Amino acid sequence: MAMYQDLRPGDSIQIGAAVITVEAKSGTRARLKIDSPDDVRVIRAEDAGAEIAKPAAPSAPKQMASAAKPPQLAVPALNFG
Repeated sequence: MAMYQDLRPGDSIQIGAAVITVEAKSGTRARLKIDSPDDVRVIRAEDAGAEIAKPAAPSAPKQMASAAKPPQLAVPALNFG
C-alpha cells in the first residue's frame, strides 16, 4: 500500500505510534522530525536493506522470544520535485 501526501512545513502525519512532521522544505528536499516510542527503531530505507524496504509476504504469526528485536519503521526517501 502506498500513500502520498502533500505536506507543508509544520504539517504532520501519524503512522502507528510514530508522528512524522515536516520541519522544512527547500526545492526537492525536506527535513523530517520523527517522534516515536523508544521501542520503535526508525531507520532510513536506504540503510535498511532489501528485506525491510520491501514488504514480506504474509505468514503465520510467530511467537515472540523474550529478547525480541524492537519493531522497525522504514522511512522512504521523499522527493518533492
